[in-house]
Amino acid sequence: MNNQELKRKIFRLHRNYSISILVAIIVILLSIHATDAPKLYENISFASTMSSLILSIIAIIYALQTSGTLASSLNKIQKISTRLNKTSIKIEKSNINLSKKIDLIPSEFAFLKEKIDNSHKVLENLNFNDKNDKDESIDSNYELPETLIEAYVERANRSLLDILMLFTLVHKKKSNVKINDMIFSSDSDLITGLAIGVLQTIISLKLIKYKKTTSKDNEVYIKLVEMNESLKDLVERKYAETYSTDRDEDTEDKEDTGFNLPLDYDGRIRKLNEIIHEYSL
Repeated sequence: MNNQELKRKIFRLHRNYSISILVAIIVILLSIHATDAPKLYENISFASTMSSLILSIIAIIYALQTSGTLASSLNKIQKISTRLNKTSIKIEKSNINLSKKIDLIPSEFAFLKEKIDNSHKVLENLNFNDKNDKDESIDSNYELPETLIEAYVERANRSLLDILMLFTLVHKKKSNVKINDMIFSSDSDLITGLAIGVLQTIISLKLIKYKKTTSKDNEVYIKLVEMNESLKDLVERKYAETYSTDRDEDTEDKEDTGFNLPLDYDGRIRKLNEIIHEYSL
């Protein structure tokens, strides 16, 4: 109840009291004036009767007024009760949905673990074997047409382009890289799977030549000792065109590549080199 409603009720209460007292006085004066003084008992009785009738009428009017206010209050209470009931139903449904999602967490973790395990198995089966240590060269009997290599690079989206540039920089730095861990450093399962696919593709098409090195801790490191010149040149040119500093950033495709790379060309190259350095021997 606010202050305005409280003041209104107090005003009505004092108004009713004042009217009742004035009516009682008027009735008594009229009774005395209309009858003889010796008949005091009758006068008082008559006045009491009139007062009772008037007070009864006032009581009825007040009861009607109060019942209207009470009905309004009951209506408000009913509306609040309905809202509370709807809110409780929503809360109950939310609890049910939350319980279902909580129940799904173990299965989701199991699914994620299965995907990671499968990805590791794919990497382990990439033919990083000892025969490469014999300086195996790219197959000279068949060379992939340059038009196909150019089409592959030109149609590459930004995620694929970042991965190709990463392998190009690995080759240019001539570093021994723990390539499994480098690929899995991405925080995106999609990018990890794409990187594995790209590595399988350029190996199967013999666009790169690599050597395997095993550290004292039995960690396997891969060195990309040779890379198809057309592929390397196309990737470097396409990457520079795509991320040149004078491009319109408002229309830029802000695709997440999973490696948290900066927007500008120099920043991306610097970040990719940092990733390579982190996983190098």
